[in-house]
Amino acid sequence: MTKMQRLFWEMQCKSLSCKSASGMRWHPMMVRLAIRLESKGPGCYDEFRKIVHFPCKTTLQDYTHINPEHLGIRSDNIDKLVKNMPEHGKGNYVSLMFDEMTIREGVVFDSKSGQLIGYTNLDEVEAEIERLDSNNSFHKPKLAKKVLVFMAKNITGGKSLKEAVAIYAVTSATADQIYRRTWAVIEELENRSVKVLCLVCDGATTNRSFFKMMQHPDADGTRPPFSTKNIFSGDEDRDLFFISDAPHLIKCLRNNFYSHNLWKNGQEISWSSITALYERSKKETLRRCCKLTKGHVELDNFPKIKVFFAALVMSEAVASELQLVDPVSFRETINFIKLMDNFSDCLNGRPSLQGKQSFNPEFNPYNDMNDSRFQFLQDVLTYFDYWKEEVMSRPRNFKKANRKSMTITDETRNGIYITVNGFTGAVRHLLSKGINYVNGRDFNQDDLEQYFGHQKGIGRQSNNPVLKQVLQNDTKISLGNQLAVVVKKNAYTKIGPMIGEDLDTTPLKQRKRTRP
Repeated sequence: MTKMQRLFWEMQCKSLSCKSASGMRWHPMMVRLAIRLESKGPGCYDEFRKIVHFPCKTTLQDYTHINPEHLGIRSDNIDKLVKNMPEHGKGNYVSLMFDEMTIREGVVFDSKSGQLIGYTNLDEVEAEIERLDSNNSFHKPKLAKKVLVFMAKNITGGKSLKEAVAIYAVTSATADQIYRRTWAVIEELENRSVKVLCLVCDGATTNRSFFKMMQHPDADGTRPPFSTKNIFSGDEDRDLFFISDAPHLIKCLRNNFYSHNLWKNGQEISWSSITALYERSKKETLRRCCKLTKGHVELDNFPKIKVFFAALVMSEAVASELQLVDPVSFRETINFIKLMDNFSDCLNGRPSLQGKQSFNPEFNPYNDMNDSRFQFLQDVLTYFDYWKEEVMSRPRNFKKANRKSMTITDETRNGIYITVNGFTGAVRHLLSKGINYVNGRDFNQDDLEQYFGHQKGIGRQSNNPVLKQVLQNDTKISLGNQLAVVVKKNAYTKIGPMIGEDLDTTPLKQRKRTRP
């Protein structure tokens, strides 16, 4: 048996030998497991407790409601992050991810603090500016429509550590609000000896404006900024790199491919080739592109926002099939898809043996300052720069809008420029500090997206929580972070610590009950 299986058996025997449930003292790992199971489904947890012995829900609430719900920086989560960080100085680098999640408007009275939870939290300067804009002598708070979440993740290999270090209530975060809150979070982490190396977010308009606010004062402004000085790094004088989330970039490239009439080297890069490939493969008994479905080809609102639909279209499998159909007519389309597939692989490398198992060296970790993939990423930038110059210098009198539709949008091109330079700078900085290897996948915001999915999943059918529920759910998610399981889905594997590899015996904080 594994350590966790043996612990489970010992706890069952101990619980059966107790005369009453009040005399049972549960191991901290069993409490974490119970909190994780209860968050997946309270009804299933009740049925599960009819078969085996587990803590009751009242006991679990003593652990999940230990602290009053509050907005802003989550000091308890930062404590857990610092505690699990390696003790040596070169292993405490993190990436700081941030994004917004839509919540349901609603005000809830907190009996512990005596406050109404559900309004946006503005500092004094922001409240004063809003009061002046509205020409009102009093600041009227607004109901929160979204939460802005900051998550810190360890990027130095080894055990995966991630915690939501700050939660803010907003209607819709502006660039200046993100600017003030980001520096506040960075200051708190740096003061706790956690080194923030990069900022990771998607390519929204607000985030692009935020990057411009963060750029060096002496920057010329001809190209978008990809780094700035970390003013809280002290004597180390460390740069802070910007990275636009790579999976979102692949989705944006697929959307450009779908909606634009792309043209390069005298050929069209047309979406009709993907449609023709799908229609042709439907008639075949043995389909090479068996995973290409109607949802990949006919894009409506749902497939447009899902990354996994875009990842298959921009893959080596589709490019190889187009090569067999018509390698001459689809030459530029094949080159474009192959280039984007390799670009995605370089930025989504998985840990340890994933590159060898998939026979794809692009997935290997980065362990050399002169890795050839760094040059390939720069070649991708050159590819898109030449593409734009070729379209703008194309003869005939095309309208400006028509020329723009012949290549990808400037926003997507700038996002690729930010990601390539920010990613390269961050990885080389880690390798120069003695880090043995760096995984490319640690620099995207998949973990933050999973956090949002867990937040909505706790509510079951009511998957749009109010602000108070978001704060309560954060404690449950944080306590269950150490119980990540290796889940296999098709050919992809979610790498994480197996349940039972490590048993954390540190006692959990528990709410003290007061007798009436």
